[in-house]
Amino acid sequence: FVSQNAVQLHGGIGMTEEYAVGHYFRRCMVIEHTFGDTAHHLSRLAEQVA
Repeated sequence: FVSQNAVQLHGGIGMTEEYAVGHYFRRCMVIEHTFGDTAHHLSRLAEQVA
């Protein structure tokens, strides 16, 4: 959420290699695809609690 908003705030320049925003956005996307997104973790938590 935060990284997506940062890219939106910076526009197209936010996705270039010169700015750290693009690096952080790509890193967050890789982490999300590797370990699962918020919905995935909430459903796992709900299964374990129930």
